[in-house]
Amino acid sequence: MSWNRIDYKRGEMIGSVIYLYELPYYGAKRRAVFKCDCGNAFPAMIDKVKRLETQSCGCLHKIAVAKSNSTHKMANKHPLYDVWKGMKGRCYNENTTQYKDYGGRGVTVCDEWKHDFLAFYKWSVDNGYKKGLQIDKDTKSNSLIYSPSTCAYVLPKENSNRRRTSKYITYDGKTLTISEWATFFNISLKNLYQRLSRGWSFEKCIENAI
Repeated sequence: MSWNRIDYKRGEMIGSVIYLYELPYYGAKRRAVFKCDCGNAFPAMIDKVKRLETQSCGCLHKIAVAKSNSTHKMANKHPLYDVWKGMKGRCYNENTTQYKDYGGRGVTVCDEWKHDFLAFYKWSVDNGYKKGLQIDKDTKSNSLIYSPSTCAYVLPKENSNRRRTSKYITYDGKTLTISEWATFFNISLKNLYQRLSRGWSFEKCIENAI
């Protein structure tokens, strides 16, 4: 027996599990029985537990595998996966046609959703998602981030109208959306947008509205 052997006490926390009792050596390696957070008792090498190479009876791995399988299953079947991919593509893929209006303008996806489809899925089903609706980050406020606090699901017509009125226009050294300019000049947003759609210059729209 080594002179520097450490004797552990039952109930002592080692690494992330609880020591119960020693087992016979496995070759030159010390072994013991530990109690996992889930309540199961399991044998393991003491040095691996101390180095956190072993952190459970195996339940953590099972949970990780189950979560991964669940994600892949949803990815293959649920339409929200395409919504999630499209949202990230607009923000981070420079080859998408919409990138210039999103990622190119500084729009991002929150950390909670960016790397976790299940988090996005859960928020969506808890916040009004139905087939045929579209995610919109400007309903609650004109925002540069997709997140639980800024997004809502809306009808495609509402989303389309919002995108049109969220177009940025620079005038007199100031850059605002069409909607913001209408508020700034206290004029009708509908009339302003209709005149711009007819090809009027922004200056002409303003002059004829105030």
